[in-house]
Amino acid sequence: MKLPSLFLFTWLVLLPGVASVDAGESWRIGPSARLVLGQADFTSNAEGSGLSGMARPSDIAVDPTTGKVFVVDYVNNRILRFAAYAGLQNGAAPEAVLGQPDFDTNTTGGGPAKLSNPRQATVDHEGRLWVSDTLNGRVLRFDSASQKASGGSADGVLGQSGFFAADSPSSRSVMEYPFGLAVDGGGTLFVSESFTHRVLAFRNAAMLDNGANASFVLGQTNFSNDASATTRDGMNGPRGLAVDAEGNLFVADTFNHRILRFDDAANKTNGSDADSVIGQTNFSSNQVGTSAERFWAPWDVAVDGEGRLWVADLWNNRIIGFSNAILLGALPTADQLIGHETFSSLATGLSDRELDSANFDPMTNQDNSLGVGAGLDGLVWVADSGNHRVLAFTKDSHFPDMRIGLKSSATRGNNVHNSGGAGQTQAYAIKNGKKARLYARLENDGNVDDSYSLKGLGSNSRFKIAVFLVTGGRRNVTASVKSGAYRTELQIPGSSLVYQHEIRPKGKEKSKRGTIRAWLQATSTTDSQVDRVVSLVKNRPK
Repeated sequence: MKLPSLFLFTWLVLLPGVASVDAGESWRIGPSARLVLGQADFTSNAEGSGLSGMARPSDIAVDPTTGKVFVVDYVNNRILRFAAYAGLQNGAAPEAVLGQPDFDTNTTGGGPAKLSNPRQATVDHEGRLWVSDTLNGRVLRFDSASQKASGGSADGVLGQSGFFAADSPSSRSVMEYPFGLAVDGGGTLFVSESFTHRVLAFRNAAMLDNGANASFVLGQTNFSNDASATTRDGMNGPRGLAVDAEGNLFVADTFNHRILRFDDAANKTNGSDADSVIGQTNFSSNQVGTSAERFWAPWDVAVDGEGRLWVADLWNNRIIGFSNAILLGALPTADQLIGHETFSSLATGLSDRELDSANFDPMTNQDNSLGVGAGLDGLVWVADSGNHRVLAFTKDSHFPDMRIGLKSSATRGNNVHNSGGAGQTQAYAIKNGKKARLYARLENDGNVDDSYSLKGLGSNSRFKIAVFLVTGGRRNVTASVKSGAYRTELQIPGSSLVYQHEIRPKGKEKSKRGTIRAWLQATSTTDSQVDRVVSLVKNRPK
């Protein structure tokens, strides 16, 4: 089939996940990226190659067994492998390359160790990397991909009878321009073929011989049909694929401007009906839109470990998210947005909050992409093709971290977050009626600027309690802390404030034994996350 002259790609990867919903974390509209790869910073967008550059990256996949990151570097005809997120910094260099013998080569080619315009990749639960080698009409499998050396050969091929074959036309065993990929927990591989308007399924794919037949087809009633349709069992240019933890398949039915869901997809048969449609009121509609309920050429999909559906909405130049993907149907309203600050915006841009899915370049006969992948650790990765970079986004986290100690430089409770003071209690014994001086440190343990309210136990009939802000000059804040009216200024992530907690027995109580649990509690003013420390003070007169 002839390749269209105008050819835009948006890619989104699903990585099987088990992430839980963490208190203190939430997605916000238009978040800032936490990391950039392919560029040194968030304001650069030069096209590149070699060890440090990318040229229209089209997709991202993360190995769930190692956390390593694979980037489909489309124009450079290669896959770049990076360390896991925790070991990366802006502009980090990849550790290995697949599809080319080295970082300095970027030519197209066939065989088991070359690629020709790869589009998408996914890594299954056994660490096998699957790559849609689009212009070679095949899908390659790289076993133990996180350990492969640069230039390593693929271990299997589907869509062609062998590594050096160029079979055509499309059939049960032959692919033409494969795009989207997804592998379910049982090992069924799903492959979209956009120009034959179908999705092929290969059960137990990793065990199949090279060039094996597909098990069944969706979007067509048999393996020889290739017509588009706007029906319950038809498709029009499907691109991205994703499977959730229950084995339900989501298909970006791109030019029908909708998402199709096939429940228990591995057990479907040829031409099975979709079980649900998202983005349209019914299975016969294909209306475009720019609202939070509509799509304009949805190019890819993913379902994260919390059951959230992410859609790469190509011509709206955005990534939008929907909670509870399995419950969606018809016209749900998106509640997450990446790339814009409002759902009505279509603009492209270059910053840590903007994307560029941009347009076909007639001078180079190349196209831009916008890809996104959801990983085990709650990250969303975006292949920002027009800016020649990959971005990583996380939820905003709001964690006040209180610590307590006898010195401001030696406190306990670091990275312990609770509202009862467990693991964050400092004992102190008063002698001869003197006062106890303890130090509390309040740190922004989140990843965004935040401010906090500080409240504490007030004086009683036996003990007098005072609180002083030490940072920036000692200042008595006892009254506002006791009432709960005290608010910190906006604190950047990692910054901290030091307070002095003074406690002494009153009058005749100095000569009596007594104990007080004097607490201080910080609360995020953004989402009410709480952390508490306790000064356990004992009066022990002689």
